[in-house]
Amino acid sequence: MANDHFQTERWEADETDWHFLIRLSNQRQLRDIVERYAQVYHHAGLYPPIPFEWLHMTIARVGTIKNVTCDEMNKVVELLRPTLTQLKLPVFRLGPWWLWTGSVVLHVTPEEPVTRLFNEVMSALETVLGERTPSLPQFIPHVTLAYARTYHEELEVHKKLSAQWIEPAPFHITALSLVKERQTVPFYSWEVATDISIGKSSGLRS
Repeated sequence: MANDHFQTERWEADETDWHFLIRLSNQRQLRDIVERYAQVYHHAGLYPPIPFEWLHMTIARVGTIKNVTCDEMNKVVELLRPTLTQLKLPVFRLGPWWLWTGSVVLHVTPEEPVTRLFNEVMSALETVLGERTPSLPQFIPHVTLAYARTYHEELEVHKKLSAQWIEPAPFHITALSLVKERQTVPFYSWEVATDISIGKSSGLRS
């Protein structure tokens, strides 16, 4: 049985959290794959498809803006900038799909380079936050297309997705975004605090 994502991952009212994530909506070739999937998996057990502008891959949920200060996050960002400038990443592929606790997600491969990015982020957080560094579950690179409601028909959704093969799409990761994120059911939205360029010199946002 699938459980409602926004019940199992319930945030406090008006909660805003720091997140590091990869924003993907600037890569138009991904719009096609997302729109094709959205035509396939319509189901009452799923929330509506996530709008393309909010398509993302979460790297780390850090904590609320009440508990982690802007100064602390600025220190984390400045630790990451020189490291990520030297990080060379390959072309990635988005897809194929799988159901994760009922939600429709796309696998990101190869995993190892993204895991390396995750480890760099966690190392910088540990340096600045110490014991307040979040304890996160195993990192599995993925992009969510639609979150699950509580439902019993995962096999139905599985059959819908299995009926049509959609070729994985190539994409690049060129920046890591630090954002102030909110739950805006049926998806998440955010305000970008800063972007950290990956694999090239990065300038401060004006």
